Amino acid sequence: MGGCGVGEEGFEGFAFGNFNGYIRWSLVAIHLQAVLSQYQMARTKTNLHSPNQMKAECAVECIFEWFHSELQAITSPSVAQVLTIVAKNIDEFICWPEKPLLLWQSCDRVAPPNKKQKYFTYPQPIRELAKQSRVRLDSRPNGPAISAFLLAGGKRPSRFGSSNAWSIHHLYSGKFPYLGTDETLHACKHGLHFTQSAGLIATHPIADALSDEIPFFAWLLRAESFRRFGYDPDGVFSSDRDPYGFVKGKACEVICREL
Repeated sequence: MGGCGVGEEGFEGFAFGNFNGYIRWSLVAIHLQAVLSQYQMARTKTNLHSPNQMKAECAVECIFEWFHSELQAITSPSVAQVLTIVAKNIDEFICWPEKPLLLWQSCDRVAPPNKKQKYFTYPQPIRELAKQSRVRLDSRPNGPAISAFLLAGGKRPSRFGSSNAWSIHHLYSGKFPYLGTDETLHACKHGLHFTQSAGLIATHPIADALSDEIPFFAWLLRAESFRRFGYDPDGVFSSDRDPYGFVKGKACEVICREL
């Protein structure tokens, strides 16, 4: 082969029979992996910042009037139309759990030191509940959140263009702080919220993208969680909450408190 620096034995300078070449490229690969890891960490922090935010406080009692007012910040008529259609037909784009349920208190998605991801082995109480409910537990990094959503009665529709089901999305993702504040809950990092079904939805890819792009759409969903379950971990809609983020008169079931 010619013209691209690739010979019969492989990439130029990296023939499979050349041990020194193998060592050299292995060291390069290790260095690049370290650089990529640092970049991804920085990118994750950067991705939580938004140059835009809501224009007015979220009014639960007149939520759609507030939403319509926030739409004025969208300069593209097409994007505004998409947001309007999704908001008016929200049940076609969002599936909610049936009840608030904290599956595993103290469980979070923070990776152990020097490891990329966190995988899970579930405690006995959760395994028993899953068996009774015929829910397959997921050991992957977001698995406990997925399991919490399903064990709380949530449904995950199939996607049209993929063999996957709708994504399970944390309403409080560390992005889009409320007006006048600098931070919002990052549920994945907190054991009282990572597996809290009241903060989880199954979302169509369109709504999933809007949740990560449009601040007032994200807060529309957070307001709906408050309306349904009394869940208000940021203390935006209420002044009195329990340690789990629920207003007085509302509560959640806790399945497991083990570490």
